[in-house]
Amino acid sequence: MLHMRRPLPSVVYFNQILTQITNLKHYGVVIPLFRQMGLIGMAYDACTISIITYCYCQLKLAGLSLPVLAQFFKLGHQPDVTTFATVINALLLQTSSNPKVMNVEDALKVFHEMLHSRPLPSVFLFTQILGQLVKLKQYSAVISLNRQMGLIGIVPNDYTLNTIINCYCHLNQMGFGLSVLAQFFKSGLQPDVFTFNTLINGFILENQVAEATALFTKMVEGGYCKPDVFTFNTVIKAFCIMGNNSAAMQLLRKMEERGYEPEPNVVTYTTIIHSLLKDTLFVDAMNLFSEMISRGITPDVVTYNSLIHGVCNVGQWKEAIRLLNEMLSKGIFPDVPTFNVLVDTLCKEGMVVETESVVEIMIQRGVEPNSTTYNLLMDGYCLRGEIDEARHVFDLMVRKGSMVNVYSCNRLINGYCKKKKIDEANKVFKEMRCRELVPNTVTFNTLIDGFCKAGRKQEAEELFSEMQGCGQLPDVQTFAVLLDALCSNQQVSTALELLNEMEAKKLELDVVVYTVVIAGLCKAGNIE
Repeated sequence: MLHMRRPLPSVVYFNQILTQITNLKHYGVVIPLFRQMGLIGMAYDACTISIITYCYCQLKLAGLSLPVLAQFFKLGHQPDVTTFATVINALLLQTSSNPKVMNVEDALKVFHEMLHSRPLPSVFLFTQILGQLVKLKQYSAVISLNRQMGLIGIVPNDYTLNTIINCYCHLNQMGFGLSVLAQFFKSGLQPDVFTFNTLINGFILENQVAEATALFTKMVEGGYCKPDVFTFNTVIKAFCIMGNNSAAMQLLRKMEERGYEPEPNVVTYTTIIHSLLKDTLFVDAMNLFSEMISRGITPDVVTYNSLIHGVCNVGQWKEAIRLLNEMLSKGIFPDVPTFNVLVDTLCKEGMVVETESVVEIMIQRGVEPNSTTYNLLMDGYCLRGEIDEARHVFDLMVRKGSMVNVYSCNRLINGYCKKKKIDEANKVFKEMRCRELVPNTVTFNTLIDGFCKAGRKQEAEELFSEMQGCGQLPDVQTFAVLLDALCSNQQVSTALELLNEMEAKKLELDVVVYTVVIAGLCKAGNIE
């Protein structure tokens, strides 16, 4: 028909053929035929756009249907609600498998085209777009679009209002979040457990624990909806943040009552165990851990991480190893934080050989050590003065690619300085530039101190100037190092001038600074 003499058949006939090809699932054939129709000046109608958008969506190319929609608006056509629903659903399906497929521009295009469509699509379709924008973290945009919906008379449903509350919570605007809760009641809608959970969690993230617990009480006593286990866990977390372990335990006991719903889960117990261990209540934490197991609730890796971290904090590394073996025997696989806590503890105890064994177990289990793991291992070697071993770890990190960070370099520079290998330390400092790592105040302080103690005053002064030149402001520690060097060289008058300069800059001088100057004055016989 495309090559027939003029006049061409009606677009209805073309649509019938495109529909037949679509029914045969030859979506890739329909698209070029549609383009040929355009080239010969064929006028499209709403049926054509529905067919083409459907084909694009079936080919998982929903984004390409958006220009087609825009073209129809320019021609004065109105896609129907089914067309919009097809495009939105296809975009959402693509995004669920690959979050980067649908971008903000795509979502906004569909939204604005729907906004100008008559009759208006349902609020459900608009809310789907808002939900997608929330996934893309466009919280301010969602709030703005919701206002536009209100201006043209689109009445929000409960899902819309929950979406807006979620956005306000992410934007730390809890007052506006509560105003949306009030809108629920004004609109005759019933807030659900998700509504309250979002608000309670938002208050906790803002450290407004009292407001969170007050809203929980209102939720329960007002009978608006029944709290679920997430609600209880969130409020228990709030009590733990406040350091109110007894209130957290009371809420747990309420959940444990026979016939009460919801029952506590592994998150409930782990949250309280973590809080007890943070307060060094080791016996209470272990008792609750035993109670948890007796109730048939299996601990997870987070539970064991809390326990291991807690016992390591009180120096019980043997108990930490026992817990590690226990979790392995139960088929619970340790993760990077598990091993890092053990590595840190063993290194601080000077047990570097045992630390190496832990790292080996880690690798055998298929858990790849991260930069923190290797940095902690470097710390262990440096504490023992085994700087060559620390360098081997550093070189291993370099070979693994992009694992070396500023902390790694600082640790190695400090190790070399303590071994009085100042040239090696300076070499690492210069290597930082090549690795595009920006030295921080700690880096400069460590190396300046190293130069001063090595009697290389001029290089220390040059480094101090370089520090200020590259935008790193000297802190109290920097000046303490320089004061110590001046006093050690009996340059007390210069040290006093520097002290006056520090006071003029309103630096918070500590006892170390004054002790250094007083010692220098005494050594120079300036007792007064």
